[in-house]
Amino acid sequence: MRIFTLLKKAFTKIQALSATINVIDDYVVERGVSNGWTYKKWASGDCIAWKKTSSSNLGTTGTVNGWYYRIYSNALPSGLFKTITDAHADCYWGTGVSWASARNVTIESFQVVYFSNQNGGSGTFWHSVKGTWK
Repeated sequence: MRIFTLLKKAFTKIQALSATINVIDDYVVERGVSNGWTYKKWASGDCIAWKKTSSSNLGTTGTVNGWYYRIYSNALPSGLFKTITDAHADCYWGTGVSWASARNVTIESFQVVYFSNQNGGSGTFWHSVKGTWK
């Protein structure tokens, strides 16, 4: 009878451990840095890449409705993405109000438009892209 009790306890613990492991259905299979981008790939096929840059004096491309802007192209790591589901950009450019947006997004690159109420200046720029790698 004692062996039966021990086996029952062992199987109960194995079953509990199995349930815990099954909860972990996705995990990072690769991480790295490529072309200035930090990235992570998950077993499910999801992928995210991000990068932060700065400039001591980023000049403007032009003005629109009183706002200064700069258009900048970002090359993504070659072959990293199969599809893109989301792309974001943000900035702190100059000393006043600033923001950024992503456009013309492909699996190879995208453009960012940075806006500021100041004509040029130093800044910090953040970019992130989500998609799939398989």
